[in-house]
Amino acid sequence: MAKNIASGEDVLFHEIYNIYYRIVAHLIQSAEDSPLSVSKIKEFVKKFGFGETEAEFFKKFRGGDIPIFYKNADGAYSTPLKFTPRPLSLVERRWLASIADDERIGLFLDDGEIEELKASLGGVEPLYRKKDFHVIDGANDPDPFSDPAYRKNFRTLLDALRQKQSLQIRYIPRDKHESKYVVDPEALQYSGKDDKFRLLCTVDYGKGKSRRTMNVSRIIDADVLDESSLPDGADIEPEIEMATAVMQLSHAHDTPERAMIHFSNYECTSYRGDKGSIVMKVKYNAEDETEVLIRVLSFGPFIHVLEPASLVNEIKERLQRQVKLSGNRVRHKIHI
Repeated sequence: MAKNIASGEDVLFHEIYNIYYRIVAHLIQSAEDSPLSVSKIKEFVKKFGFGETEAEFFKKFRGGDIPIFYKNADGAYSTPLKFTPRPLSLVERRWLASIADDERIGLFLDDGEIEELKASLGGVEPLYRKKDFHVIDGANDPDPFSDPAYRKNFRTLLDALRQKQSLQIRYIPRDKHESKYVVDPEALQYSGKDDKFRLLCTVDYGKGKSRRTMNVSRIIDADVLDESSLPDGADIEPEIEMATAVMQLSHAHDTPERAMIHFSNYECTSYRGDKGSIVMKVKYNAEDETEVLIRVLSFGPFIHVLEPASLVNEIKERLQRQVKLSGNRVRHKIHI
């Protein structure tokens, strides 16, 4: 936030946040090292500006309306100014204080670094806290982000990702039988619905390799191996168990349009079914079924899941539990 000159308070909108200010600030910083050619200036303006920014910017730049740059004999531009980073505003520091207050920050920073960050913010109150949010239809078993063992495993995974190293991990899959794997991590994925992290990796089974998704909370421990088990150009067979949800959509409350947006991060197809109904197919990773379930339930009676049977049965179980918890007092008739 910039200071409002009249009131002395932080304001949300100010000209210093204008794209032109950002472009000029970057050019000043770059020109400190060496004069800028016209092509270099154009490259940055085109990259960070809007469609019309290049034409408008150079109209003023070459017209002398930006006197902070001067043209050298070789045609390049220099500036006598020194770049000074914009200090953080109060609201920005409060936002960072909220991030520092989030237990997930402990996955990336140790306790000393977190305290150092909080001290650098001048002791401001967080902009928001976890208790300020009421999550609807979220999972009730988030990952234990504050657990020391979880943090240790997460950082091991993160370091292995950055260093492109293989790992030996002990893991408890859905069948509850502990297994040991050698894996090459490819990415860490966060699910906002489940409040969980997942490891996308390539698993070495000895006789071959395949891709797999693992819940970080189910990893017992992880150890870095000296060398990657995955040679360049290795032939990897995909082994991600996929499922397809087939859903019949009601026309009420713009359900088809809302559903298309809600499931847009999945591979979706839709077509007209019997009697003009809309049927949508959503392809998803089978391990993400809980997240798909939560999204479906958020539509209430306006989405009817036809398959797969596992998703249909899980919906029935959820609804039956809800009916019991409500003492059989429900507003609508539920067909399960």
